Amino acid sequence: MIKRGLFYLLFLMICNSAYSLEIEQSDSLRQLIAIGNADTLSVEENVKLGKFFLSKDVKKSLKYFTNVIYSDSSVEPQYLATAYENIGIIFIKQGEHTKATVMLDSAMKRYEQLGNKIGIASVISNRGNAQFALGNYEKALVYFLESYKMREELDDSIGLAKISNNLGIIYMSQHEDDKALEWYMKGIAILNALGNKGAQVSALNNIGHVFTRKNQYNEAIKYYQQSIMISLSNENPDGAITAYLGLADIYTTKNNLNTALVYFKKAESLLNEIGNIFKLNHMYIIGGSIYEKMENYETAIQYNKKALVSSEELGMKQFQANALVALASCYKKLGKFEEAFKFMEEYSNLNDSMHSDEKVKQIAEMHAKFETENKQKENVILESQLKVKSLELRTNQLLLFGLGGILLFSIILGGLIFRNNKMKLEHRSLQLEQKLLRTQMNPHFIFNALITIESYIYENEPKLAGKYLSDFSRLMRLILDSSVQEFIPLKKELETLRFYLELQKLRMDDNFTYTIDTTLIDDLDEVNIPPMLTQPFIENAIEHGFRGKTTHGHISIDYKLVGENELQITVKDNGTGINHNQQVNTDTNIFHRLSAIQITKERLVVLNKSKHKKVQFHISDLADEGGVGTGTRVVFTVPLGMF
Repeated sequence: MIKRGLFYLLFLMICNSAYSLEIEQSDSLRQLIAIGNADTLSVEENVKLGKFFLSKDVKKSLKYFTNVIYSDSSVEPQYLATAYENIGIIFIKQGEHTKATVMLDSAMKRYEQLGNKIGIASVISNRGNAQFALGNYEKALVYFLESYKMREELDDSIGLAKISNNLGIIYMSQHEDDKALEWYMKGIAILNALGNKGAQVSALNNIGHVFTRKNQYNEAIKYYQQSIMISLSNENPDGAITAYLGLADIYTTKNNLNTALVYFKKAESLLNEIGNIFKLNHMYIIGGSIYEKMENYETAIQYNKKALVSSEELGMKQFQANALVALASCYKKLGKFEEAFKFMEEYSNLNDSMHSDEKVKQIAEMHAKFETENKQKENVILESQLKVKSLELRTNQLLLFGLGGILLFSIILGGLIFRNNKMKLEHRSLQLEQKLLRTQMNPHFIFNALITIESYIYENEPKLAGKYLSDFSRLMRLILDSSVQEFIPLKKELETLRFYLELQKLRMDDNFTYTIDTTLIDDLDEVNIPPMLTQPFIENAIEHGFRGKTTHGHISIDYKLVGENELQITVKDNGTGINHNQQVNTDTNIFHRLSAIQITKERLVVLNKSKHKKVQFHISDLADEGGVGTGTRVVFTVPLGMF
């Protein structure tokens, strides 16, 4: 059977989105089609032809609707709104989702100016179609339900039936077939009440697909046959074509290839008459599948090549990918391995441009590893707590011994107290490590970085996506490695900071610059420091210090040796300063800044307890002569050889 899932559901959604906008082919319309020159037609005639060709030839449809937009400034807003909405539908079909959004927004603006609530509900529904095509099913569901509610208030029965069908498709995509059937039946009930059986065809075909997916073929066949009967009696060949292709798909799966071919030929005959390019594309792929199973590879190749060409014309890459795989399979079975390899290579290149499965997998693995590391640290903390409680219990038991064991008891108690304090210190250190790790691996920062990488994937920029994913992966590895070490080489610290700053620049659209100066240090591998001391303050500068500034932000990080025994680290930014932020920032922003300072103080307290030489740091506001804040300076003094 043809690959189920988004491939078939997207086909159903595309057909359904155009369904309510199709018009009957009257004599006057035939005359307009015969004229064919959009430049000599009125605005109304261009709209009619644009709607007619919407499901048949998107290039012609786009030409007519574009002509409406650019005709002149006196075009009625209703026609402009209709043109913008239909161009948006065309872009949804072609996978141009950004352009579709712009067109639908333009249509919405004009419908709102007109107070046309039916038009507004229609645009909201098509926004749902756009989100569905992107795979954002939850957003699509929100739009469809909003449109459904509006149509209920407007008593728009036809609109309710259409949205019921779309909601059924949404639930099909989530494999919630029972809910899908419920919505389809609700749509059919509305149309029954209106006495409009002809409009039930789309829902009947969708129900047939649900039962096909559940392998309940007899039920599916029953609904497809019902759809054919209604379609032919109402002169609606589109509905019959979909049902014929559904039946051909079922019988291909059941290896009843002769019956499959009969239904396929019926669909092909009708399609050659009406020329619906989207259904032609679907038909070509099913035909290729049937003939390949019949081992008539040459004919299968012909159909798959037609599918490839039409998919390219429509800009529908998923359909194009299916055709390439089918062609590679046929040529392989013919022993024409060079041709098979060529199509498989084309498929691989196309698949790389559409998806980045390996990169997505890396992100998932990286996230899983992060969660695992966190769990391990939490387990260590829990074990420490259990040990502390166990030691406290033993201490209480020792208190019960008599006076004769006072001396021995005192020695043992002293040892236990020392050990207990040591474990508490270790426990506190682990807690601070955990807090520091959460600060360094801020979920907001991780989420935004992944969203940015995802946008490069969707915008077909695999090299940029790969570069930033590689940088992000390396940063996560460096942070996780460093978080379990008390000291790391300065060279490794600098590598981590650069990855972090570059990803922050990407996330913040390059609204700041930075410099790192280590020119006064000869050997970076010989200098060891606590990891990521400066990161919380760098993050505060980026997230809060530069907020509201009209000038470009800058962060300088300088490392220099003071004398022979100390390393001085200075972090300086040109933000608004700590005092200014405490006055104007929200409570949440102040909390983040104070949290970074507190975590650093507590961390240094634990670190300095076991060392003779102490790490110190100082924070100061920078201001000009007028007292206006010009930034923040943080200075760390790290004794060398303290470990």
